[in-house]
Amino acid sequence: MTNKFWQIDRRTLLKGAGISLALPLMEAMASKADKTRIPNRSCFMFFPNGVSLPPESHKAHKDWHWFPSGDGGDYKFTKSLAPLAPHRKEISILQGLSHP
Repeated sequence: MTNKFWQIDRRTLLKGAGISLALPLMEAMASKADKTRIPNRSCFMFFPNGVSLPPESHKAHKDWHWFPSGDGGDYKFTKSLAPLAPHRKEISILQGLSHP
């Protein structure tokens, strides 16, 4: 038997009915979510082939290095990290991570 363009098969009908029955439950769950809380975000950057920087012997190397100078909360941003300065208290910069 061939279906006309306006007919749907039973499996499609049952899928649609199941979804329509679940929608009120999904809406009820969404209303209980805390909408005032800002979601946490993560950003990871990886450069598999490295990044072109001035050589370590060049005087500009310390200004354009990817990692801040200093340890703990007293670190100083380099020129490449300066745009992140307003978010200083919300970010962590990790270096020296490796996997064998």
